[in-house]
Amino acid sequence: MRLAAALTLLILCIFRISATASEPTLTLTEERRGTWIFTGMGDPPVELNDQVNCGEVIPWVFSWTAEPNSPGTSVTEFRYGWDIADPADPLQWMIDWTTTYTAPPLHFYFGTHTFMIEARDNLGAVTRGTINMNIQPVSDPTLTVTEYTRGEWLFIGMGSPDVLLTDPLTNPVTPWDVEWSAMPCAPGTSVSEYRYGWDIVDPGDDNQWTPWGPATSAPPRSFLIGNHSLMIEARDDVGVVTRGTIIFEVIPGSSPVKSSTWGGIKSLYLD
Repeated sequence: MRLAAALTLLILCIFRISATASEPTLTLTEERRGTWIFTGMGDPPVELNDQVNCGEVIPWVFSWTAEPNSPGTSVTEFRYGWDIADPADPLQWMIDWTTTYTAPPLHFYFGTHTFMIEARDNLGAVTRGTINMNIQPVSDPTLTVTEYTRGEWLFIGMGSPDVLLTDPLTNPVTPWDVEWSAMPCAPGTSVSEYRYGWDIVDPGDDNQWTPWGPATSAPPRSFLIGNHSLMIEARDDVGVVTRGTIIFEVIPGSSPVKSSTWGGIKSLYLD
């Protein structure tokens, strides 16, 4: 009877420990692409679509943290690897268990690649996070737009983010003096046609644009207080188009122009 009671108590203790113990919470961040949370070994992979632009390959830079979920435990060990085919093979992990919290930047071109990270607490409970990176080339022209007193921006494709500016009104008014150029991306193509328009309401209405042609600048134009926009498109000889959009609000005052979002790799104005 005493033996049976002891066995029952042992089973209850084991059940209590297993019921309260759980895997760490792993937070994984890629500095340009997002943050994800994993809570065990059964979380599905994160699927990401990424593009490689001509002449610009943005590296993947991962960092991570983890919090324990079992009473009295801590998380101090991690390991990670790229393109692991068999997670059970310790030789496929880039590092063995260690206290590191970042992975060195790594570039990828085309195809599908995988980043895998594990966090382990001091009781041996493990959480795994997996990122599948589906990397595709793009063939859109690269459009560079310059306004010499306000900034320079880069656009690639039709999905480039708009440039948003506030433009303090000066006395005398400083006109917008805009130039642009474009480089092809697809092999064997060239860019020789452009068009633009100020304050376009419907980009699908060709009448609101200038005709397609070789012009790479617009006549200087001044604006008073209010909201305005400039759209520029570059088209290569197989018909692929990149669009750049600059939206600006002319405001009273003389404070420096500041960009809140921008579509390019550089600007005269920093957040």
